Amino acid sequence: MTTQETSGPLVRKMFSAIAARYDFANHFLSFGWDLFWRRRAARIVRAWQPAHVLDLATGSGDLALSLRAACRAETHSMFLRVAGQFLAIVETP
Repeated sequence: MTTQETSGPLVRKMFSAIAARYDFANHFLSFGWDLFWRRRAARIVRAWQPAHVLDLATGSGDLALSLRAACRAETHSMFLRVAGQFLAIVETP
């Protein structure tokens, strides 16, 4: 097996293990700057008035949810995640 073949499952396992604490760590370690750039990115994308938005490897979904809230109701959104634990967190109301 190559390193690439074995690293995929290891990366998914690692992200699943940290999913519950990821958002807090991101906010804490960035001193809240992650909130600023996420809002700014959503405003920039909203100005483009896209028909579709795609967020690959969306993680906890913070950016995806910001984009969905900022864009028009008719904008089709698709968000793909690497780790199943992140999916559970994003879909929890």
